[in-house]
Amino acid sequence: MPEFHLDSVERAALAYIVRQLEGGRTHLAIDAFLPFLKSLEAGDRLVLILKYFEDLGILTPEIPHGGNRHPLVGLIIPAYWRIEGKAVSLHRDLSGPNKVEACNSDMEVCLHHPPKPAWDKLKRELTYETHRLRKYQDVAEAQIKVLDTFQELDWANVADSPFPASTKGKSQLKNTIKNLNKGLEPGGVIEFYADGSGAHVCWRKL
Repeated sequence: MPEFHLDSVERAALAYIVRQLEGGRTHLAIDAFLPFLKSLEAGDRLVLILKYFEDLGILTPEIPHGGNRHPLVGLIIPAYWRIEGKAVSLHRDLSGPNKVEACNSDMEVCLHHPPKPAWDKLKRELTYETHRLRKYQDVAEAQIKVLDTFQELDWANVADSPFPASTKGKSQLKNTIKNLNKGLEPGGVIEFYADGSGAHVCWRKL
């Protein structure tokens, strides 16, 4: 295999892509990938990372849905990229038993087994490692929708909003995120936040 080098952001991006594939998604959607990179303060590297991953055989540009493309600061790039099986093998090579664990302490990124929240719908409990962050006694239907969505995605950093793509839906998402964070105890462990599009909800470790 040719020599290749990935920095911490590229490693995190690769881990994100592999999670998409493991979750049954065959294509990477730029509308979801860009907010993930922004959460790492690397949104300006989107095009460079896509090109590098294309060169490595990880991604292949595609337009599977009627010619959709994504406008980005004057550039037009494909809105969808097919995830190739090579992504898994490269990820395995990076995180194998003989490799140095790829972690970045500043961004809390680790490719081995990064901790992530867990939502138990039956017990109505949200936990993170040893912390029980929330146990719901009330209905909280909107918050439960968000937690269900993240659990279904195995806690990917970015998820589509479970609410309608309307002014009312965007307002509902904003209020739901506020209430999610308000009810977390102890605070300072994780937080939910919006990416500004009104279409996604994100989470991160504090």
